[in-house]
Amino acid sequence: MSTIQEKPLETPNQNNPQIREYIDAIERGKDALHIFPGEDGWKLKKIGSDSLGTFDTQQEAMSRAYEFAQNGPTVVSAIITHDESGLISERIDDPTAQSAGHGLRNWFERWFNR
Repeated sequence: MSTIQEKPLETPNQNNPQIREYIDAIERGKDALHIFPGEDGWKLKKIGSDSLGTFDTQQEAMSRAYEFAQNGPTVVSAIITHDESGLISERIDDPTAQSAGHGLRNWFERWFNR
């Protein structure tokens, strides 16, 4: 009876562009906020953390996500919104740079929808 020798897995080439892109995407995803539909409204959540809130509309969840990005206790690398089916519909990289414009857009929407 022959024995099977174990061979350790080789470490992937970290300089391979596809592997580098995959690793970078995982790292960026750790600090992203996700907005997705739930049974009782739109949820705002960071992967691996408790929910940061549930909101009546996706727009309310988006506004809260921008607040967290600007003033939250942790870094927010992106805001990722999901549609009704759970698929990613939008990814906003560097939300702190875009939050000023987002606030102005909200003000106009509130003003015109009175």
